[in-house]
Amino acid sequence: MWGSVVFADHEPQRAGQTLPRLAVLALFVWLVFNVGLNNAASTHPPQPAEGWPVEAAFREAIQLWADERFEALWAHGLLASRYRVSREAFVRGMRHRVIQPPCCWGQLREVRVSFMAAEEAIVEAQVGIDVKTLGTTAVRSMLVYLRHEEGEWRMTLEDFLTKPEDGLGWLR
Repeated sequence: MWGSVVFADHEPQRAGQTLPRLAVLALFVWLVFNVGLNNAASTHPPQPAEGWPVEAAFREAIQLWADERFEALWAHGLLASRYRVSREAFVRGMRHRVIQPPCCWGQLREVRVSFMAAEEAIVEAQVGIDVKTLGTTAVRSMLVYLRHEEGEWRMTLEDFLTKPEDGLGWLR
């Protein structure tokens, strides 16, 4: 009894033959699940918790805009974007904008991060906008493209020079 194992077909087998079969079966199961998990991890978009650094970078950019720290905001731009828009041109353009986010309450609402790839994301948010010429505040939707570059999430500077434009066409 110790030297054999009885299977469903009731054929006695020696323990020495069963052990290699179990090892092969275990190896097969490990390979199937390990490869499946690795493939699953590489094809699924990042999870919501992974979106927090993107959202934090976006929130910081909006705060820099509200505080009129335009040179610091320019430094958070993508390399290609900083190449297209010089620091001086960006600062000048931001200072002449008719709109800017309010300092505190109502600045951001409903921030959503959508990953296009592991290193690229779009942030959509409802942004409070002070219209300087009218002294009023409006809420508008804003989309900003961010990419992980040089160890941090950076954004397209042109988005800050032109957005949020929805519903504000009459200000141009």
